[in-house]
Amino acid sequence: DTVRICVSDIADDPDYLFCPANVADEFCWSFFVSLLGPVARNIIPLDSTYTACDDQWIKIVISDPDGISPETVLLEVAGREYSFSSPEVDFSGDTLVFTPTTFFTDAETVAVRLIHIEDIYGNPNADTLTFLFIVDLTPPEIAYIEPAVPMVRDESPRVLFEIYDALSGVNLDSIRFELNGRQFSPAQLIFTPVSHNRFIVLFDPTALGLEFSEGDTLTFTLYSCDSPDYCPPNCLDFSGHFMIEPTVSCLVFPNPFSPNGDGYNDVAVFNYQFMFSETAKIRVFNLRGVLVWEKDVEPLRSIHDYDARSWDGQDLKGLSLIHISEPTRPL
Repeated sequence: DTVRICVSDIADDPDYLFCPANVADEFCWSFFVSLLGPVARNIIPLDSTYTACDDQWIKIVISDPDGISPETVLLEVAGREYSFSSPEVDFSGDTLVFTPTTFFTDAETVAVRLIHIEDIYGNPNADTLTFLFIVDLTPPEIAYIEPAVPMVRDESPRVLFEIYDALSGVNLDSIRFELNGRQFSPAQLIFTPVSHNRFIVLFDPTALGLEFSEGDTLTFTLYSCDSPDYCPPNCLDFSGHFMIEPTVSCLVFPNPFSPNGDGYNDVAVFNYQFMFSETAKIRVFNLRGVLVWEKDVEPLRSIHDYDARSWDGQDLKGLSLIHISEPTRPL
């Protein structure tokens, strides 16, 4: 408030009564009463936001009609106090800029308080500015779900992922899917929310009219970023491949075979339908229909995985059923 004081009608007291007293002119002066201190507001970062920078700087604007006294500032960041003389603190007019000299850590919640600041008349800030921000330095997690096996029979196989980000969350618009060099946008993917920061991502070739051929190898990459409010996002890509299972006919080779230990045709190898995608049980019977050998086989990872589906000619007791020896005389 402005206070105005005026003094008037002040006269002297002469000894002689023949003349009137001398009356002074009115005299006035004013002064301003300031009782309100500075008001501060954070510009960067805003309260409860996320940053992907481990050296996130802080900008606070401090306003006061009388002007502020920067040397009276006391700022607290992450539990540590800083004054006007601290190298991290810089003033430009009414703007305070804090630049950390030590890095923040991933998932750290950084609390900021402007504890004290005065105007030029010594009035302190009435309210303590308090806000916080969270540091996010980790990209989203990508879990590959389908296909769960290296070979599939479906010629339009679905590819399924789960994407999760614990802090700033997944930026769905950042997601890109690439298959054999062809890129697909988020609009061509199907998203199912599990929670606010966890999503199932589906690539469905059938919905896009895509079909592949037996024996095709499909190589894919899923790319995703998180959603910080400040600094470039944290991004991650996940790559893998699988194959459309070729048709395999039932076959045993070599046929016949000679398990005599000479290094030639000592084992019989079996081919069978769906051997890359399903478990199987191989059984060998003698001419009387008696089971002499069997083996459980997991889905094969390669056509060259011969050992998993081969037989060395021994029965269930480990005895050799077939032995061919060199004849001692011509037959």
